Amino acid sequence: MAEFSDREIHIIKRALAIATLAVERDGERSRSCAADIKLLLTKLVESDVELLMYVREARVALEGLEPVRVRNVGRTLQTAGERGQLA
Repeated sequence: MAEFSDREIHIIKRALAIATLAVERDGERSRSCAADIKLLLTKLVESDVELLMYVREARVALEGLEPVRVRNVGRTLQTAGERGQLA
């Protein structure tokens, strides 16, 4: 198995967060893919706070906007998009 530095792991986590939001924009046909990416990301992060940080960074990277609040229920990530508006 490949070994990654801390910096490489950070880049992977950030890429997964960005991919999740980008795929979610594709709508219903990409729901399964988005769920798979989210699952992988939640396995890699060490805490809910870290997960939220990556989601916020992804939103800023994709939209160039300040992040909105992201609600976390246990280890289940719920973005604003899942509540009816784009995260």
